[in-house]
Amino acid sequence: MKDQQHLFNLIIIGDEILHGSRQDKHFAFFKSLLESRGLKLNQVQYLPDEPDLLIKQLRRSFSDGLPTFVTGGIGSTPDDHTRQAAAAAGFARRPPSRSRQVH
Repeated sequence: MKDQQHLFNLIIIGDEILHGSRQDKHFAFFKSLLESRGLKLNQVQYLPDEPDLLIKQLRRSFSDGLPTFVTGGIGSTPDDHTRQAAAAAGFARRPPSRSRQVH
């Protein structure tokens, strides 16, 4: 069994990366950052902007008890579902809907 004290998960989200229209720089960044501190990546997942799959994989990744970095899919375009998927997976509060007014 691996020493889980020094392990992290990384989830990189985005159709743009999977389709090759955007180059991933997150993997190299996190690998270098962690290694410079004596830490390691346990696993890396590249996922499309598909809400149901994101929810499933976020739950699975978080259930192993390791800290998980999640990148991508948080922009304002219609295909970005990361925030909502994290909320649906039970790991973040849902952002307030735009129809609610703050007083």
